[in-house]
Amino acid sequence: MRKILLLLYSAVITIALVVTSSIPVSAVERSQDNVFSDVTEYNFYYDIINNMASKGIINGYQDGTFKPHVKITRKHAAALISRLQGDSLPTTYEFYEFKDMPKSNPSFDDVKKLQQAGLFMPDSRGNFNPNKALTRAEMARILVVAFDLKVKAKYDFKDVPPSHPYKDDIRALYSNGVTTGDKGNFKPEEDLSREHYAVFMHRAMNLDINHIARPIWINPVSYHDIPAEDVPRPPGYVAKVHEKNNKEQLYKLVNAMLKEKKLGGYVTGMGLRGTMGVDDDNQQFFENRAKMINVTSEEFVKILDWTIKTGEIYDGTLFFIYYDYISGGFKMAGANNIKEVTGK
Repeated sequence: MRKILLLLYSAVITIALVVTSSIPVSAVERSQDNVFSDVTEYNFYYDIINNMASKGIINGYQDGTFKPHVKITRKHAAALISRLQGDSLPTTYEFYEFKDMPKSNPSFDDVKKLQQAGLFMPDSRGNFNPNKALTRAEMARILVVAFDLKVKAKYDFKDVPPSHPYKDDIRALYSNGVTTGDKGNFKPEEDLSREHYAVFMHRAMNLDINHIARPIWINPVSYHDIPAEDVPRPPGYVAKVHEKNNKEQLYKLVNAMLKEKKLGGYVTGMGLRGTMGVDDDNQQFFENRAKMINVTSEEFVKILDWTIKTGEIYDGTLFFIYYDYISGGFKMAGANNIKEVTGK
């Protein structure tokens, strides 16, 4: 029997969002590889921001900065889309002049185009609120209409209920690979930063036509993102003794399985190698492990959670799993492919 692998789950998700720049300094004056003074090569979105600037899509401030972490305002979000897609936006609604957006406002024409396309509606007082931060849900609506994104897969984030007014827009964003979410959430009401708005927009402009959306990842373990020492221990837990007993029991179960089922070389460690994050590759790896032991992803989640809460070994007859509270990882063993072994 191969050595049982110790696996550690750690969720690593960063929502790739996009941010717009503000107003001043024409990006046309910048060289293609020019860097805003506050966007260094250590910025995760360095290439995207500079690419957008080199094409004149985003601008910085007069002092040469981009202010990537500042929240993008509704008027600046409107300006960015209008600059790129204004002439192609649909005219679905009659013009409504917001009370707080007079014709003298520099953003008037940009906001007008987006309002007539159905992207912005007046609040209860008839205002546009130009300096208010744009939310992620509002961003979804803007990009879906501006780039004519279609819903290709009906997957929903757990924090986007069926009643949410932008549910279909968020679905379209996810199913086209524009957003990945954060641990199963989209955070629709969260304000958007300028860099994230730029990234979202860049993705919408450069869609992968072959992108296939998978079911939205829901983190499988309740205590995935906290140190092992902070995970609540089950009743009667004694450090090291508990892990030792589980390890000894696991070997007994595996040996009995080998003897009784005569599985031979089909027995192997079934852990997730290295870190288990929530990006596409790791999600697929997780789903493959669930298929390997002939359970659904949902059942696998429940099994993993159960082992943490009880501290016991889960006996699946042909596979066994327990949680190691010292290392903060799972130890698993079982048939390499139960379907292949049993024919079921």
